[in-house]
Amino acid sequence: MRDAASARYARMRLALIALLVILAGLLVAILVFVGNLITPDEPSAETVERSGGLTWVRSIYGASASAEDQLRSPAHTAIDPDGTIWVTDSVMNRVLGFNPDGSFHGELIAGSPDGGEGVSMLQGPAGIAASEDGEIYVASNSTDLVIVFDGNGEVDRAFEVPSPIQIAVRDDRVFVTSAEGLFLFTPEGEEIARWSSRGIALDQVDMPNGAVIAEDGTLYITDTHNGQVKAFSPDGELEWAVPETSARAAALEGDGTPPTMGDAQASAGATATGESTGTAGADLASTLQLPVGMTIDGAGRLVFADAFAFAVYVVDTDEQSIVARYGDQGQTDGLFNYPTGIAYDADRDWFAVADTANGRVQIVRIPDSGGSPLAAVRSANVPWVVCAVPLVVLALAGVVAASRRRRTSVPEEGSVTEG
Repeated sequence: MRDAASARYARMRLALIALLVILAGLLVAILVFVGNLITPDEPSAETVERSGGLTWVRSIYGASASAEDQLRSPAHTAIDPDGTIWVTDSVMNRVLGFNPDGSFHGELIAGSPDGGEGVSMLQGPAGIAASEDGEIYVASNSTDLVIVFDGNGEVDRAFEVPSPIQIAVRDDRVFVTSAEGLFLFTPEGEEIARWSSRGIALDQVDMPNGAVIAEDGTLYITDTHNGQVKAFSPDGELEWAVPETSARAAALEGDGTPPTMGDAQASAGATATGESTGTAGADLASTLQLPVGMTIDGAGRLVFADAFAFAVYVVDTDEQSIVARYGDQGQTDGLFNYPTGIAYDADRDWFAVADTANGRVQIVRIPDSGGSPLAAVRSANVPWVVCAVPLVVLALAGVVAASRRRRTSVPEEGSVTEG
């Protein structure tokens, strides 16, 4: 009986030791993975000062170290639900995907329109967006198409849009900016509405490179050549613009009198909802030069890149004002050289910025952008928090093993020991 109990205890002890070893190995693997994923490398003190509070996480230069796999001119970025970072490389006519840790994920390939061996339907890829179900929408500017890839990276469908520039997707609407105006489609490509036209008036647009659909249905754009951020109602009526008057409009007005918000809203049949306010917002708005890619962060703020200002800006949509700016020109990590695209990952609370002239995508963080407790944990760069569960299990297993060892080492009452 005693031999059987001893054998059973020995087996249990071996099983516990094996469990402890496995848990320890898992813990180390999780620590390494999470640490590499969320802990930024240390930029120089000069970079930290010049970036104005922006935190650099990592830079992605290409699919591999070979020259042909390097990014040449990354234009826009999108992040799908699993965290994959998609990049349109306009010069190379390709769309590349990267995992959150920066490793290569894959390439989106589009064949010829007739399915043969002809020229690919993907030419001059510009804007890109990811839907909630993992579909990837790509604006093929040179072929007047929006191409939709399924979750497996295969072309599912395509629909025509004249000179598409950027795309935003939310629920059952696809918002496309174009050289000819603004368009709304269903996910299947059925046109719902189109409005605006190319020009300098407040209700017009000129090469809008940024697009966002907010949760309440408001449509936001960066009106790139007019140097403004604009908000439209779900029905396409102009609501506000920052700055209210673009420098370009003022310069091009024949009589020297710039158009006003009231003029634009009257022509669009809209009602004013407000105007940009705040001294800081006005000062920052005056520094806009070429606003391009735009996204919305976890706090509900608009964040966009300005290529000629070498920075990213933050817009408070309630105040209708630019409230912050981050970044500066340079080639070192954490600085930008003509950034054009930006996307936000709410799970990791970071931004993927297409740093075009530097030939890379930079993963960065900015203050106050998180929208969830998980994002806050990741933003704090504390891998140990993520490892709390295996640590607790490991500790409990140690307690159980110690308790069993103490019980077996104490003789039962009334037993006889031989000397």
